[in-house]
Amino acid sequence: MSDFHIDHIVPESLADKPVEFEKVKVKLELGLTNDFDIFGYENLLPCRPGINQQKGARVLEPAHIHYFLGLASSKKADVKAILERIEKRENRGKALILLQQCLERGELTASDVTTIIEDHNEQPEEIFRLIEGMQFSDATEVQFVAKADIDELRTRPIRLGRNEHIDGVTLTNRARDQVHARTCAEYDAAISAGFYALTTFDIKMSVFFKHQCGLLRLLQAATTPEYSYVAEPRVGIVDIELLPFATFPQLVHKYQEEGGTATYQSKVDDGTKVSSVYARTCCGSKEMLWGSD
Repeated sequence: MSDFHIDHIVPESLADKPVEFEKVKVKLELGLTNDFDIFGYENLLPCRPGINQQKGARVLEPAHIHYFLGLASSKKADVKAILERIEKRENRGKALILLQQCLERGELTASDVTTIIEDHNEQPEEIFRLIEGMQFSDATEVQFVAKADIDELRTRPIRLGRNEHIDGVTLTNRARDQVHARTCAEYDAAISAGFYALTTFDIKMSVFFKHQCGLLRLLQAATTPEYSYVAEPRVGIVDIELLPFATFPQLVHKYQEEGGTATYQSKVDDGTKVSSVYARTCCGSKEMLWGSD
């Protein structure tokens, strides 16, 4: 898909030569209607670059041109449906990006965004915002997933981390037959058929599929909860009232935790001070040292 041409079965050069085009139609007995569009999907097919360059503006033999026109015509409805889905996905992505930018600039609140989504989507509860976006081989990242998009996402080749030169994973069965999977649909079908990752390398690559395909399956099965006990479902490292104080190293004395319920915020409130912060270069993490001064 990264290296192909779109060929005009009836050469596009005839579009500027109506008289010659009429002669070709009569000579080849193509049976084309007056509304036949040389640039329409019924006259377009993907092909290898070399073949297209060899063909050039040459008119094929009647049997060949009939065959290819029939093939293109049979695929026209599918092509239009796929392009509509792509356009909807792109428009939805652009809209979500604009909403996110407005949210970050403070032009909208989270409740405003929720209201907009509810007003312009029949099932807003079926839109999921992922903490970590899904990566695909065409360099796109999906952070918002609607249930209506899951089937289409399962047919898109996934990105295997930073391994841009690797396209998919090879799976093997007990008979040593092999299949190559690039999408979640292909991977799940292969696993169901008894294929598995045989080598250490394939096992490593299959982890990306297990994560992303499993996530799509869970999103497909997810339902809206009847009641939520979590007021603020999204938290981060800055929410220190949720960070257990016992996880920090001790600098001055043996710390006795009473009941194990103290948080970093509660210690800040009672006057306990952070003495220093330093980086552990061996793993890139940070530790906070505390004391009772």
